[in-house]
Amino acid sequence: MPELLPGNSVTLQATFSGVPATVLLATKITLTPLAAKDAAFPEAAAERTRTGRTLAIPWSVLVLLLVVGLLAYARKAYRRHRDEDAAAAPASSTGPDVALAP
Repeated sequence: MPELLPGNSVTLQATFSGVPATVLLATKITLTPLAAKDAAFPEAAAERTRTGRTLAIPWSVLVLLLVVGLLAYARKAYRRHRDEDAAAAPASSTGPDVALAP
């Protein structure tokens, strides 16, 4: 980290690998300032803590849920169509009705 003088600011950025996408990620950063040994005021400033949150969408899970939903919808539509066709078809008979003479 570069030297940070009173009244100045610095922005740092870090990239982490291996962090699972769990929809909502939270982080907590604590900065503990240390005074230089030869500083005019050797007492250190107060420790600062900040938290942050971000969304990390698990795309593979989202795609899997979408595929399962589409398959369920297609199955329901197919069954509805099949049932409508079965209800509209005339009842089939086993053959002509023949009356037997006594």
